[in-house]
Amino acid sequence: VENGLLTRGLQSKAEPGAEYSLFGGGVKGKFVSLSPPKEFVQTWALESPTWPSGHSATLTTTLEQGSDSTKVTWALDGVPLGMEEEITRNLQGY
Repeated sequence: VENGLLTRGLQSKAEPGAEYSLFGGGVKGKFVSLSPPKEFVQTWALESPTWPSGHSATLTTTLEQGSDSTKVTWALDGVPLGMEEEITRNLQGY
């Protein structure tokens, strides 16, 4: 979505292996695979003192086109134990 929430502050070219940065560097990772227009997979790491250094989760974004809207589903696997509530709260805030 150009100029929308999903691309605001995005620093990257969307292609496998390309690094990206969101929210002023608060989230960083690499694109793993892109299957337009339905799904893309990327590594995802929070730049925070509470996120383990060198650890990446896997974010899968799936788009499902309806007759008058698009359903977006995010699945984030590999969130460090004890951080699930914080990450869920942050994701829902965006």
